[in-house]
Amino acid sequence: MKTLPHRLLLSLVLCAAAVIAFAPAAAFAQSGTLTGAWSANFVDPNGAFTLPALVTFHADGNLVESDGGELSGGGPGIYISPGFGAWRVLAPGKYEMTFQSIVINPDGTLFATGSITQVLTLSADGNSFTGTGVYSFIDTQGNVLANGSEYFNGHRITLH
Repeated sequence: MKTLPHRLLLSLVLCAAAVIAFAPAAAFAQSGTLTGAWSANFVDPNGAFTLPALVTFHADGNLVESDGGELSGGGPGIYISPGFGAWRVLAPGKYEMTFQSIVINPDGTLFATGSITQVLTLSADGNSFTGTGVYSFIDTQGNVLANGSEYFNGHRITLH
């Protein structure tokens, strides 16, 4: 009986371990959840704005969001951070997400905090969503700078 060389045996064991380790994550990402990367839009119900966004829903319930507001700034010398938050399942195909962004003055001090909460419905094929929610931006004195409702829609970013 022949034995496998140690390097070949080690390579086979490592490959098998990688398949086992990554198979559950791949299956989870394909099981009709929000987990993954999305190209999206925040849309004002009155048509006043459409703000493009990118959002990643992590399997652990965290999310990271970036939108056109960060790229264009909040006004002269105002800087807006990406959004950081959480998401959860409300029912099959229905999810809630919430995240916060900070708005910074030119000197690096806090100007305001933004909060966005949305309820999302995943499409039957799992590759798009629609949602509605609310946003608010409150300055460091507790004054509401902006608030309202908005629609949110997106499609999954996939390999081509």
